[in-house]
Amino acid sequence: MKRIYSLIVVFALILSSAYSQNSLTGVVKDKVSGGVLAGATLYFSDLMKGSISNSDGNYQIANLPSGSFLLEVKFLGYRSWVGKVQVMGNTTLNLDLQPAAAEIREVIITGTSASVDRRLNPISSIVVNKDDLLMSNSSNPMDAISRRPGISQVTTGNGISKPVIRGLGYNRVVTLNDGIRQEDQQWGDEHGVELDAESVNRVEVIKGPGSIMYGSDAIAGVINFLNILPPEAGSIRTELVGDYQTNSHSRGFSLLNQANTGKVNWMFRLSGKQAGNYQNSSDGYVYNSGFKELNTNGYIGINRKWGYSQLQYSLFSQSVGLVEGDRDSLGRFIKPVPDENGDLQEAAATEQDLESYGIDTPWQKLNHRKLVWSSNVILGNSRIALKIGYQQNQRSELADPLNPDVATLFLKLNTSTYDLKYFLKEMNGWETSFGIGGMLQSNIDGGEEFLIPEYELSDIGVFAYTRKKTGKFLISGGARLDKRHLESSEMKLADEMKFTGFTRDFSSLSGSAGVSYEISDVWVLKANLSRGFRAPNIAELASNGKHEGTYRYELGNSDLKPENSFQVDAGFSFNKMHVSLEADLFYNRISNYIFTQKLSSLLGGDSIPDPADPVPAFNFVQGDATLFGGELILDIHPHPIDWIHFENSLSFVRGQQLNVADSMSNLPMIPQPTVNSTIRLDLPGLPFWLQRFYVYAGMEYHLKQDNYYAAYGTETSSPAYMLLNAGAGLDFCNSKKVKLFTLVINGSNLTDVAYQDHLSRLRFAPENPLNGKTGVFNMGRNVGFKIIVPVSWKIKSLESGN
Repeated sequence: MKRIYSLIVVFALILSSAYSQNSLTGVVKDKVSGGVLAGATLYFSDLMKGSISNSDGNYQIANLPSGSFLLEVKFLGYRSWVGKVQVMGNTTLNLDLQPAAAEIREVIITGTSASVDRRLNPISSIVVNKDDLLMSNSSNPMDAISRRPGISQVTTGNGISKPVIRGLGYNRVVTLNDGIRQEDQQWGDEHGVELDAESVNRVEVIKGPGSIMYGSDAIAGVINFLNILPPEAGSIRTELVGDYQTNSHSRGFSLLNQANTGKVNWMFRLSGKQAGNYQNSSDGYVYNSGFKELNTNGYIGINRKWGYSQLQYSLFSQSVGLVEGDRDSLGRFIKPVPDENGDLQEAAATEQDLESYGIDTPWQKLNHRKLVWSSNVILGNSRIALKIGYQQNQRSELADPLNPDVATLFLKLNTSTYDLKYFLKEMNGWETSFGIGGMLQSNIDGGEEFLIPEYELSDIGVFAYTRKKTGKFLISGGARLDKRHLESSEMKLADEMKFTGFTRDFSSLSGSAGVSYEISDVWVLKANLSRGFRAPNIAELASNGKHEGTYRYELGNSDLKPENSFQVDAGFSFNKMHVSLEADLFYNRISNYIFTQKLSSLLGGDSIPDPADPVPAFNFVQGDATLFGGELILDIHPHPIDWIHFENSLSFVRGQQLNVADSMSNLPMIPQPTVNSTIRLDLPGLPFWLQRFYVYAGMEYHLKQDNYYAAYGTETSSPAYMLLNAGAGLDFCNSKKVKLFTLVINGSNLTDVAYQDHLSRLRFAPENPLNGKTGVFNMGRNVGFKIIVPVSWKIKSLESGN
């Protein structure tokens, strides 16, 4: 902790500096008609400052530092303007936006030292905005983005989703919340991303090693869930959200309040959600698949000429059932119940059990608390940025029907993170930064059963990154050196060794080099080479026990080596007024790839460590592997009816293990190839009381997965399936075009197809004796309704002074 305290002291001294007053003003117009555009948003990501153009198209961003910063200007139906702005004194910048139905110019802040135009970024990335998030029925933030090309999810029922990028998941994906690592025991199959879905306003995804900025675990990529931006100076905004979904009778709410006085800004959000058992045409209601959660998050910050400083907090609390899938001879889900003597008996779940919001054993109780201090200080022509965070993840698994409120398994993970970056003055077009970052982590065990040992971990990395825009080329690259130290504690139970103590040290050098070439305003070519690193996690090294909800007994291997990857990416983008096309190809070579493999007994069949709880044993092994594939995105907006959007995507990944028998040649948990097609109509000629009205219909086609890990019966083939989705969204407004409320309706799997996705953990559940089908199926038909009511008003702006 000493290094974190030292960073705070140094940073506090820097905040005493004073700076001259600067501002940016101008007018935003339609490039074709010359008319003003009211409601255009202008934002400096690196400064967390922005504005909205008024009814005359005018805007003002006051209290700015001097220097060159990347500005993004957006307006619905127009091509975004992205460019560097030199701010010095009272600066004027008038902007003409080009009408365009297709849009791929966006600013991203993830995986790079400073904000960058995504179109020119050599690293493959995607952005999911709030409008895209609203066009899906989802139960958690990962579920909301899982249909984007190259992104998948490992699911355990309706309430648990884990991110997968190009066939790699778990501790190979770093999940961020506003730039801070989310540490929530992500090594577990049924350990989802513990974030409030309503707090997510935008998602940025880096597809490929992000180890330069984030160290170990970013070998597959990075997902950054970003909160809502502060409102413009001199305004207060309140928002109430309500939603309901028919399949699981899910119901939720969210209340938001945020303000910006010009000097001080704050945000507070309170959200809640409750879902019953989900249902499908094969299983009916899936017993014990419900969940409930209550969350709050917010921040308070100051914004001055010298930069900004912000204190964020979040509290996430969730109770979620774990589906076991056992059924009687009639195919009914069964539950354990105590008899009159206190002994457990099996009984069929009643209609009331299936249709209620109740949660039965086994279930998880999750609490995630987080506090983060973020600051960005301008030092003349350079700047310094600091993020320091503390989070605590408490996970209780309750599996004893006789004592349903007593934790069978308890894990408490304490994590402190730090990240300090120094951005040098731009020299000859080179933008260079240096940094240091890492984390301190400890895990405490409790309960009656133990899956992983207690441990302490320290992690530190130093990096350098640079980029230059020269003519039509953008060149970027960097390197990082990481070191991780892990101490695992010994544990004995009844004089029998449960965990053997050990110490491991891991270190590696990561790097990246890329280039993009802007052939014209329409065409961009890009390529990137990167090397990533991942140290084995504690579960892979030392687990010893049954993990509820995974249908297996896990055995660690303390001799595992770190994974190292070498990835090549190449792609292009084409963007005109009525069509856009993006294509990305990748090849990833991973040495010492770690995965689970089912064990066989000496007598044949599965190895069963505990006959009283007969689940098969899996251990962690490793070998060399390759993954290759790509994504294609095509959006068509035919002229002159460019209010029609025909959006298509294709994603494919193949994972292979090298130099092994045929049954072991395919990597496990590789997603099915997927094709998505959606037609969306942004209807024109609306009455005065409608600001926007869109309808859409789409198809998801997931091809058969025949390339599965067949050795020892670890995996089986997954058949193809197709889902049909449709929905609509309406923005209601008054005569002054002020938005009154938004209504969104989404229908998913409208034909009620019974399917099992290849990455669903529930497909490994026991066989249904009635029909002979193995496992539990995914969610059936679902229709969701969401209403959003915003209220905003102006206050006196205090944008002046230091």
